[in-house]
This record gives sequence, C-alpha cells and structure tokens, in this order.
Amino acid sequence: VMFILWTVFTAFAALYAKSFLAKYPFPFTLTFACSLGGALTSALFLTKAGSIRGVPKLTAPLFSIVVVILTHFVGTSLTAVSTAFSTASFVNTLKASDPLFAVVGAKYILHQRFTNVTYISLIIIVCGIVVACTTEFELAFNGLWSVLVSTACFPFRALYTKKLINESSMQGQTVFFYISLWCAGLSLFPMWFEAQVGGTELFWSALNIHGDGFPILMKAVATYAGYNFISFFLVAEVQPLTYSVGNSVKRLVTIYGSILYFNNKVTMFNMAASAIAVGGVFLYSWDREQARKLEKERGSLPVS
Repeated sequence: VMFILWTVFTAFAALYAKSFLAKYPFPFTLTFACSLGGALTSALFLTKAGSIRGVPKLTAPLFSIVVVILTHFVGTSLTAVSTAFSTASFVNTLKASDPLFAVVGAKYILHQRFTNVTYISLIIIVCGIVVACTTEFELAFNGLWSVLVSTACFPFRALYTKKLINESSMQGQTVFFYISLWCAGLSLFPMWFEAQVGGTELFWSALNIHGDGFPILMKAVATYAGYNFISFFLVAEVQPLTYSVGNSVKRLVTIYGSILYFNNKVTMFNMAASAIAVGGVFLYSWDREQARKLEKERGSLPVS
C-alpha cells in the first residue's frame, strides 16, 4: 500500500511541477515551496506523534548530516532545473538509472556485495525504462547535466539517511524535517536571483493566490510532501537497493503518466519496453529471495 501511494504521489508531483515550470520557469522557487511544505508536513506529524516538543534534536555524526542535507538540496533543486528545461518523461527516464548509483554507493560505502544476477537485473530495469521513452526525447544540455547530477545524489542521500537512522536515535521524519528546512533556506538566494533574471513581474504573478499558477504550485507542494513523507518511512524499513528498484518502477509509471497527461502518443514499442523493465524487477526480486534463503542456510549474509 505504501509503495502504491508513493507511486501515485510521485507521478502527480512530476506532472504538477512540469505544468508550473512550463509557464513560470522558476525552479528554485518550486524547490523552496516544496521544501517548506515538506518541513511543515513532517513537523505536524512529529508533533502529533509526540516525537518532538519544540525543535527535534540532532544526535547523529556531523559528516552524515551534512552529506544528507547537501545531496537532498542538490538533488531536489537540480531535478526542478532539469524539469524546467526538459520534458517530464525525459527527466524521469534518466532518473531511472539511480539503482546503478545505489549499487556503487552500497558497494563502496556500506561494503555490501552483489551477485551477477543483481547487476543483470538492474541493467534490464534501466534499459527498459530508457527505451520506453526514446520517442519522447527532447535533448537539452542544461536538462541533461542537471538530471544526471541529481540522479547521482538521491541514492547517496538514501544511503546516508540509513546510516543516520542506524547510528543515532533520529527517525526518518526527523531527518526529513531538518533537511527540508535546510533545503528551503539554501534555496532563498538562488530564488531571488532567478526572480531578477526571469522578471519580477512574472515571478510575483506565479505567487499570486488569485492567479492560475498558484493552485498548480500548491498541488505540486502537496504531492511532493506526500511522496517524500512516505519515502522517509520506506528508506528506514528497506534496503537502499530495494528502495532504488522500487523507485525505478515508480519512474516508469511517472513516464507513462506524463505521456498521457501531456497527450503524447504511446506505441507498442513503449509497451514492450515497459514489459522489459517489469521483467527486470521480477528478476531482481527472485535473486533477493534466493539470497535470503542462502542467508538462512549459512547463518550469515553473503550478499545484500
């Protein structure tokens, strides 16, 4: 159920973000609004749950905290930048490659080992999602580099968030509260700069509550807060690689949702690519199940 809600919120967040940025090209404004909305959502949850009284405490190593904050800010802001320059399907196609970054991170940071079948399944998943969107590519250099950098950031955010939770008494929502506040704060200067470059009149019209851009912005904020709220529950409960594979399937749904929402033509070629990606997910799931059985038999964890 959580994965389904995560997928729905993510798809709508991408659609609303693209709709807003298509008319108002202010990606850091979108980043600021979404981050502030995410922080408020977490604060309400933590207060309601009795987890905080006032400001939550930072009890984790400083290095891990800084890495999570920076990867979250860079990843979130550059996702908005890439969405402003490229189509939603193009952005989510490239972001589907994040399991590969997750493997690199888990291998060299967490010192985990993987089977050849895991690598093959990841390649199949990524190839399937890339092929699914080849007919929709509108290559723009700014969109290309920004989405690649943002894609590299999120798996490392997931890895270090896991380390934060394991090494401290902090829970996922407390981490999200802090990094959202920092992300909103770090967005203020670039938001002011883009308002000067893009035009202050257009900038303020985007924030006018009686205008047509503000409702779309609020929908983007609400769906962003929703999928990140669920994200930080999932990252605390599942392995980083499993999280990234689920993220890839989520991307596939977002790609097709954007194609349908923006009236793009869907061909049998796209549907076949979708089947390839899903097949990769089944292969990964099978391999993980075999690894768990082997763990029970040997009484240790040879792969992760």
